[in-house]
Amino acid sequence: MKNNTLFIIKTIPVWKAILYVLLSLVASAVTAAILLSSIYYFQKQFGLVASIVNLLSSLWAISILSPLFFGLIFFSYLFLFYQAEKKRYVLIEFNHMIREVELIANGNFNHKVEERAEAGLNQLAIHINNVVIQARKAIEEERRSEQIKNDLVTNVAHDLRSPLTSIVGYLKLINEDEYRDEVELRAYIQIVNAKAERLHHLINDLFE
Repeated sequence: MKNNTLFIIKTIPVWKAILYVLLSLVASAVTAAILLSSIYYFQKQFGLVASIVNLLSSLWAISILSPLFFGLIFFSYLFLFYQAEKKRYVLIEFNHMIREVELIANGNFNHKVEERAEAGLNQLAIHINNVVIQARKAIEEERRSEQIKNDLVTNVAHDLRSPLTSIVGYLKLINEDEYRDEVELRAYIQIVNAKAERLHHLINDLFE
């Protein structure tokens, strides 16, 4: 919290800080004058509380309390200006974070949301970055799965095409009587049978 306050104060321009100090001094002086006038007014108007007002007046007259009272008013106004600057800072950082999230939403998953000094925004940035990391891992996993599937289809197609081509070729020779004698015919049939067995094993392996 302390580091957060110091960071926000450092973001305030020097000219604006000086302006806030001057405004706080003027506002404190006006507030003190109004309070003193109110004390004297009540002292004249309400006799029942005259003794209390006289006591307050005597305390006010003590030199050590006057600076403390004025300082309290002064720092109260400074605190109000600080709160306004903090609200402005949070709004600016939040809008900047929205633009970063829009950049990620457009597909730039390598972008990382910058960490913030304000505790709430910093936690939000950390959670967003964690979500982006998980999304990036999921996308990479999906790409790997897609590549594995493509490789599997390619390999299976290649393994099935080889025996199937042989079977079709030898059956075509048999169907067109492209053999010399029964011995060659039996040889063709054995080859077809062997290739069919090979194809059967490949299909079983694929299902397994």
